[in-house]
Amino acid sequence: MNIQRAVLRGLVLWLIFSLAGIGIVAVPDNGGAVFRLSQGHGPSPWDLLGIAILLLGWVLILVPLFRARALLPVPGLVLGGFLAGLAIVMWSVLSDTGTWWVLGASLSAGIQLAAAISVAAGRRPSRRGVRPKRE
Repeated sequence: MNIQRAVLRGLVLWLIFSLAGIGIVAVPDNGGAVFRLSQGHGPSPWDLLGIAILLLGWVLILVPLFRARALLPVPGLVLGGFLAGLAIVMWSVLSDTGTWWVLGASLSAGIQLAAAISVAAGRRPSRRGVRPKRE
């Protein structure tokens, strides 16, 4: 299977697993937290199931995207933006700063989505600043 097809398949699976995981996490639960991340945050058993499904979907897109990193126009920027989004999520949850986690999750997901679409569409890295040879 070529890498573009693998990324496209991973993108579809990521979307399916993300929707399922978000749906499970969004369901109200009355169970106590399995462990505490901060005073206001701690996942219930139901939340842990949703988080596990979300993480599985994330891995299903991350692995083929990592293999296709040579096809990304600026792989360092993709990785940096993704890690910055995760850092915002971690900071927001661990310090109880409200809904800042939405910004981090959106940044990470958006970066992954844009990179996967770029690879699946077959766009090649640009060579800005390089003039074509004249014959």
